[in-house]
Amino acid sequence: MDKLLGTVHAAAVRMLTTLRGFVFGATVGVAAVVFLGATLASSLLYEKLLEERNLDSSAEIARNNVDTIVQSLRRGVSRSELEGLMGETRAAFATTVDDIDVYRARSVETRYGSSELEVPDHARLAMSTGQAVTLKTSAHVLYAQPVSAEA
Repeated sequence: MDKLLGTVHAAAVRMLTTLRGFVFGATVGVAAVVFLGATLASSLLYEKLLEERNLDSSAEIARNNVDTIVQSLRRGVSRSELEGLMGETRAAFATTVDDIDVYRARSVETRYGSSELEVPDHARLAMSTGQAVTLKTSAHVLYAQPVSAEA
């Protein structure tokens, strides 16, 4: 077996020392580099497109949740009914939605009392600016959508 490997090795070395062998080796090397480069580029592009699609889907789910909550608030649901609705939504999107919360702004708390939920910074920012806030962490995407209270 060792003799056979030695013979093959010697033949390969002889082949690479010729012009024909050099051209063959260079062609194979360039083809391998191009193949690996194309594979890497397509893999990175696929990951980027997949991440964008996931972000689009999660943003759509968040918008749908906000619309559902706003419609419920307009009907005048109680806090317990709202909690039940959010629980149903979490169950419907069990692999996608980790948590849904409704926070009260300070002006609403002074009128109706505290909801006893700690308002996270991104939600506080959304309430103070009146603009939706999206926060990407390493493991989650957090959406905060301000809802204007009306009479």
